[in-house]
Amino acid sequence: MNKNMNIVLATDNNFVQHCDVAMTSIMEHNKNINFYIITDGLSEKNKKILSDQVNKYNCTLDFLYVDKSIIDKLPMPQSNNLKHISPATYYRLFVAELLPQNIEKLIYLDCDMIIRGDLSDLWNTNLDKYAMAAVYQNNNWATNNHTFDRLNIPYNHGYFNAGMLVINLKYWRDNNIQNKLLNYLHKNYDKIVCHDQDVLNAVLHNQTLGVIPIWNMLTEFYLSHDEDTNCGCTVIKSMEMDEYKNNIKIIHFVSRPKPWEYACNHPLCEEYYKYINKTVFKDFRPAFKTKNIWLYQIKPILLKFKRML
Repeated sequence: MNKNMNIVLATDNNFVQHCDVAMTSIMEHNKNINFYIITDGLSEKNKKILSDQVNKYNCTLDFLYVDKSIIDKLPMPQSNNLKHISPATYYRLFVAELLPQNIEKLIYLDCDMIIRGDLSDLWNTNLDKYAMAAVYQNNNWATNNHTFDRLNIPYNHGYFNAGMLVINLKYWRDNNIQNKLLNYLHKNYDKIVCHDQDVLNAVLHNQTLGVIPIWNMLTEFYLSHDEDTNCGCTVIKSMEMDEYKNNIKIIHFVSRPKPWEYACNHPLCEEYYKYINKTVFKDFRPAFKTKNIWLYQIKPILLKFKRML
């Protein structure tokens, strides 16, 4: 087995900048990385941007291609606050088929993440009895979104976020996981709200190992104050969560506006610009958009005021 760390990201031409920034943040803290980019096609210019950046850090990069005709048939979210999601989100379902057969383990990362430290401990997670490892979200989030009922997941199993996954590829291949995921999609098309994340939870909720939030610090965790958090069968005490916030290894900008959108108010937004400054996109700054001001600043205030009446 290849001893280097295998890291997989998925992108299309529209997300290359953010993919480049995420990869740069990884390489600033980790060495000997084999990157695999899953795509349905990238321009030669964008492939060169990513390849040149990886070469600069003496890491490796391979492009893996999915069949766009298959992806286009998969359900996409209809909710307005999820319209920014592209079909690329489904690419992770095909990792067992796309990656070389001699690779038995990988870390999958979304491109709206910033890595702030060494990933060795995450990479060394023991997955002998599991399909993968992930960070579980607050049960209240899933309950409020009717997720447990919709997907028929037991409450005590919880609902994990699929932005960071440590995947046991041998387990996936031995247990035909890809086909199980795609079969679930086709048979439960109308139940899908959170795209591939719903599918992974529905099929693998009892085969996924929970890891601590430092490996996928969701906005809901970072902004929580003085309250315990129920994540599946695990209760994270508020003081414990504060310790995790002080030792974040992976920031996940899961909510909008994203750092590259005008009006982003995430407390760690500047982390994105810390790493973009090390890329060919260093001159990028978000354009002012009235729509973003309305959606993410004015509208929430008006809704809060309305609830108080």
